[in-house]
Amino acid sequence: MKTEGLSPKGCFRMIALAPVEGERELLIREFGVPGTTGWRRITAVLNSREFDSVRVYCGVWGGKKGKVWVDDWKIEELGAQHVLRRPGTPVTVRSDDGKTTYEEGRDFARLEDLNMNLWQLETPAPDLKLLPAGRIKPGARLRVSWYHPVIIYHSQVGACMAEPEVYRIAEQGAKALVERLRPKKVLLNMDEIRTAGTCEACGGKDMAKLLGKSVARVAGMFRKLTPDIEVYVWSDMFDPHHNAKAHYYHVKGDYTGSWKHLPKDLIMAIWGGEVNEKSFDFFAKQGFHTLGACYYD
Repeated sequence: MKTEGLSPKGCFRMIALAPVEGERELLIREFGVPGTTGWRRITAVLNSREFDSVRVYCGVWGGKKGKVWVDDWKIEELGAQHVLRRPGTPVTVRSDDGKTTYEEGRDFARLEDLNMNLWQLETPAPDLKLLPAGRIKPGARLRVSWYHPVIIYHSQVGACMAEPEVYRIAEQGAKALVERLRPKKVLLNMDEIRTAGTCEACGGKDMAKLLGKSVARVAGMFRKLTPDIEVYVWSDMFDPHHNAKAHYYHVKGDYTGSWKHLPKDLIMAIWGGEVNEKSFDFFAKQGFHTLGACYYD
């Protein structure tokens, strides 16, 4: 693509929608393309998930002025690109007929993407390397399944709320923050949680409960270190008038009712454009104190 005098910044996007109720977004990418630039290649990874029909768009949303050219559009199937490895994201290799599931370390070497760069696809995908003593014969046709991260808009990549390692890292951060700053108040930067319910760690769980318990757990880390600390959290993921709902970005599940799994001593920092009186009334009735974060947008 190339541009000439295009504004505002970020108005060029690529979007993929599944034709279901609510038009489920499977891909929503911004590329930070300058207002004026020569020809450049842009790429995005789309996972079609359980859908067999998808509508794919690229173009300008909310553009005010300028020109855009798009050429050489391709949709291609990828190899094992951006392979994500953690306990909840195993690699599965099966025979073409699905009758045999092969073992990593016995039949094939560990498959991982050591040169992973989510923002480009020029790096070759890693090969599946067969082990000499394994059961897979050279030339065999295989079905290979793996997990990969997704980028939302320009740079957002989510963590899994069900992976234990996430909380070990969070606890380290909480401890360092308290030791160095001795804060009396802390605001948890846990909002717009746009990926969940799609890996083996969190798949099939109650998303509302998982979200609420996740935030409560992190809040508890600070209270353990400083019992009288005031803990705030962005309100959107617990607000039925905002993001506490079903069909939210890449989340497989429903966030409705997430507020039921929070301790009442959390303070809700309510944001989202203009002040929403319904949100303040809702949290007050639920027993939460609130902060009007009117400056946010």
